[in-house]
Amino acid sequence: MRYAHLALSAAAALALAGCYSFTGGTLAYKTIGVPVAGNTTGEYRATDAVTKAMIAALTADGRVKVIEPQDAESRLELDVTGYRREPHVYDRQEVVSQYRVTITVKAAYRGKADKAVWSADSLSAWAAYQAESETEAAGIEKAASNLAAEILRRAFETW
Repeated sequence: MRYAHLALSAAAALALAGCYSFTGGTLAYKTIGVPVAGNTTGEYRATDAVTKAMIAALTADGRVKVIEPQDAESRLELDVTGYRREPHVYDRQEVVSQYRVTITVKAAYRGKADKAVWSADSLSAWAAYQAESETEAAGIEKAASNLAAEILRRAFETW
Protein backbone atom coordinates (compact mmCIF):
# COMPACT_ATOMS: atom_id res chain seq x y z
CA MET A 1 0.00 0.00 0.00
CA ARG A 2 2.78 2.38 0.94
CA TYR A 3 4.64 1.76 -2.32
CA ALA A 4 1.46 2.15 -4.34
CA HIS A 5 0.96 5.59 -2.77
CA LEU A 6 4.56 6.59 -3.64
CA ALA A 7 4.20 5.29 -7.20
CA LEU A 8 0.95 7.22 -7.63
CA SER A 9 2.57 10.39 -6.28
CA ALA A 10 5.55 9.98 -8.58
CA ALA A 11 3.30 9.44 -11.61
CA ALA A 12 1.29 12.55 -10.75
CA ALA A 13 4.49 14.60 -10.38
CA LEU A 14 5.77 13.40 -13.76
CA ALA A 15 2.45 14.16 -15.43
CA LEU A 16 2.41 17.67 -14.00
CA ALA A 17 6.04 18.29 -14.98
CA GLY A 18 5.00 18.54 -18.64
CA CYS A 19 2.19 21.00 -17.97
CA TYR A 20 4.13 24.23 -18.37
CA SER A 21 5.16 26.06 -21.49
CA PHE A 22 6.49 29.29 -22.87
CA THR A 23 3.83 31.20 -24.75
CA GLY A 24 3.68 34.44 -26.60
CA GLY A 25 1.75 36.90 -24.52
CA THR A 26 -0.62 39.61 -25.62
CA LEU A 27 1.38 42.74 -26.23
CA ALA A 28 0.35 46.18 -25.06
CA TYR A 29 1.06 47.72 -28.48
CA LYS A 30 -0.26 46.79 -31.91
CA THR A 31 2.48 48.46 -33.98
CA ILE A 32 6.25 48.65 -33.69
CA GLY A 33 8.95 50.54 -35.51
CA VAL A 34 12.55 49.44 -35.85
CA PRO A 35 14.87 52.36 -36.60
CA VAL A 36 18.15 51.58 -38.34
CA ALA A 37 20.49 50.17 -35.69
CA GLY A 38 23.29 52.31 -34.38
CA ASN A 39 26.85 51.06 -34.54
CA THR A 40 29.89 51.68 -32.36
CA THR A 41 32.01 49.03 -34.11
CA GLY A 42 34.10 49.09 -37.24
CA GLU A 43 31.91 46.48 -38.94
CA TYR A 44 29.48 48.47 -41.06
CA ARG A 45 27.64 45.38 -42.37
CA ALA A 46 26.38 44.44 -38.89
CA THR A 47 24.04 47.45 -38.66
CA ASP A 48 22.07 46.60 -41.78
CA ALA A 49 22.02 42.87 -41.02
CA VAL A 50 20.74 43.36 -37.45
CA THR A 51 18.03 45.81 -38.54
CA LYS A 52 16.80 43.57 -41.38
CA ALA A 53 16.89 40.43 -39.22
CA MET A 54 14.90 42.12 -36.45
CA ILE A 55 12.23 43.35 -38.86
CA ALA A 56 12.01 39.88 -40.43
CA ALA A 57 11.69 38.19 -37.01
CA LEU A 58 8.95 40.59 -35.87
CA THR A 59 7.08 40.20 -39.16
CA ALA A 60 7.26 36.39 -38.98
CA ASP A 61 6.14 36.44 -35.33
CA GLY A 62 3.05 38.46 -36.28
CA ARG A 63 2.02 39.72 -32.85
CA VAL A 64 2.80 43.32 -33.77
CA LYS A 65 2.71 45.05 -37.12
CA VAL A 66 6.04 46.53 -38.22
CA ILE A 67 5.62 50.07 -39.56
CA GLU A 68 7.74 53.19 -39.90
CA PRO A 69 9.20 54.16 -36.48
CA GLN A 70 7.71 57.67 -36.50
CA ASP A 71 4.18 56.23 -36.95
CA ALA A 72 4.43 53.31 -34.51
CA GLU A 73 3.01 52.99 -30.99
CA SER A 74 6.25 51.37 -29.85
CA ARG A 75 9.76 50.91 -31.17
CA LEU A 76 12.69 48.58 -30.78
CA GLU A 77 15.99 50.44 -30.68
CA LEU A 78 19.22 48.54 -31.32
CA ASP A 79 22.85 49.61 -31.10
CA VAL A 80 25.58 47.26 -32.30
CA THR A 81 28.23 47.50 -29.58
CA GLY A 82 30.46 44.54 -30.41
CA TYR A 83 31.58 42.45 -33.35
CA ARG A 84 34.03 39.55 -33.46
CA ARG A 85 35.11 37.14 -36.16
CA GLU A 86 37.35 34.37 -34.94
CA PRO A 87 38.42 30.87 -35.98
CA HIS A 88 35.91 28.27 -34.80
CA VAL A 89 36.97 24.91 -36.29
CA TYR A 90 40.29 23.76 -37.72
CA ASP A 91 40.93 20.87 -40.09
CA ARG A 92 43.71 18.27 -39.69
CA GLN A 93 46.28 20.59 -41.25
CA GLU A 94 45.32 23.28 -38.72
CA VAL A 95 43.72 25.41 -41.40
CA VAL A 96 40.55 27.23 -40.36
CA SER A 97 37.50 25.45 -41.80
CA GLN A 98 34.87 27.48 -39.94
CA TYR A 99 34.77 30.99 -38.54
CA ARG A 100 32.52 32.19 -35.75
CA VAL A 101 30.87 35.62 -35.97
CA THR A 102 29.55 37.18 -32.74
CA ILE A 103 27.40 40.31 -32.66
CA THR A 104 26.61 42.17 -29.44
CA VAL A 105 23.88 44.79 -29.12
CA LYS A 106 22.29 47.10 -26.66
CA ALA A 107 18.52 46.83 -27.10
CA ALA A 108 15.51 48.76 -25.81
CA TYR A 109 11.82 48.15 -26.45
CA ARG A 110 10.03 51.44 -25.80
CA GLY A 111 6.35 52.31 -25.65
CA LYS A 112 4.47 55.56 -25.43
CA ALA A 113 6.35 58.57 -24.06
CA ASP A 114 9.62 56.62 -24.43
CA LYS A 115 8.62 54.36 -21.54
CA ALA A 116 11.04 51.41 -21.39
CA VAL A 117 9.10 48.14 -21.66
CA TRP A 118 12.24 45.97 -21.83
CA SER A 119 15.94 46.57 -22.28
CA ALA A 120 19.26 44.78 -22.33
CA ASP A 121 22.61 46.53 -22.03
CA SER A 122 24.51 43.67 -23.63
CA LEU A 123 23.01 40.82 -25.61
CA SER A 124 25.07 38.60 -27.93
CA ALA A 125 24.48 35.87 -30.48
CA TRP A 126 26.83 34.02 -32.77
CA ALA A 127 26.88 31.84 -35.86
CA ALA A 128 29.50 29.80 -37.65
CA TYR A 129 30.14 29.79 -41.38
CA GLN A 130 32.23 27.59 -43.66
CA ALA A 131 35.49 29.28 -44.63
CA GLU A 132 35.63 27.73 -48.12
CA SER A 133 32.01 27.91 -49.21
CA GLU A 134 30.51 30.92 -47.40
CA THR A 135 31.43 34.55 -46.93
CA GLU A 136 31.79 36.57 -43.77
CA ALA A 137 28.65 38.45 -44.82
CA ALA A 138 26.73 35.15 -44.66
CA GLY A 139 28.06 34.61 -41.14
CA ILE A 140 26.97 38.13 -40.17
CA GLU A 141 23.45 37.47 -41.50
CA LYS A 142 23.21 34.17 -39.60
CA ALA A 143 24.42 35.77 -36.35
CA ALA A 144 22.01 38.69 -36.82
CA SER A 145 19.13 36.25 -37.33
CA ASN A 146 20.07 34.37 -34.15
CA LEU A 147 20.30 37.66 -32.30
CA ALA A 148 16.88 38.78 -33.53
CA ALA A 149 15.34 35.50 -32.36
CA GLU A 150 16.91 35.97 -28.92
CA ILE A 151 15.71 39.58 -28.65
CA LEU A 152 12.22 38.54 -29.69
CA ARG A 153 12.22 35.76 -27.10
CA ARG A 154 13.43 37.98 -24.28
CA ALA A 155 11.42 41.09 -25.07
CA PHE A 156 8.08 39.53 -26.04
CA GLU A 157 7.75 36.07 -24.50
CA THR A 158 6.05 35.34 -21.19
CA TRP A 159 5.83 32.27 -18.96
